[in-house]
Amino acid sequence: MYKQLKKRGFTLLEVMVVVLIAVLVTMASVPVYKRNQERNRYLAATGVLMELGTAVRLTKEEYPNLSCSFQVTGNANPITVQTQLDKKPTCDNLLAWMRGKNYLSVIPFENQKYKGYSLYINASNHRGIGTNDDCNGHKGYACMSGSNDIDEYKWAWVDIFGTVINEETSDKGYYGSL
Repeated sequence: MYKQLKKRGFTLLEVMVVVLIAVLVTMASVPVYKRNQERNRYLAATGVLMELGTAVRLTKEEYPNLSCSFQVTGNANPITVQTQLDKKPTCDNLLAWMRGKNYLSVIPFENQKYKGYSLYINASNHRGIGTNDDCNGHKGYACMSGSNDIDEYKWAWVDIFGTVINEETSDKGYYGSL
């Protein structure tokens, strides 16, 4: 009698609609993925920044006259760490001294940066970064700056109270003048 025609596969239009949907989903998710990647790098660097600020604060409590500011570009040699324990901290041995006191752990630097961020220590008596423009002259013990496309993840600093200040918190007025 009547032969039933069996459909074998998809039409070209159906395939094109599925491909178009897949492309649209991909286009929408890639920027979100990149933003999340940058946020994760920023949060990891902020954790190291907090540790660095705490280490400087603890050092300044023991040696209030210590005064130096510099960019942190690497870790102290383990042999140097052991030799600095009995010495007074100076700008030249500050990282090794803080490591020896267990105030600071090893930071996995890559090309003198951590997760793409430059880290700075400020153990000066005037309590302001001031000597370098990378942290916008903010007052505190440590700061970081990076170059990325997202403004809120470009910089942060740790004030003398251990509070992390960044683009988000500074806009809301969470800190006052120190």
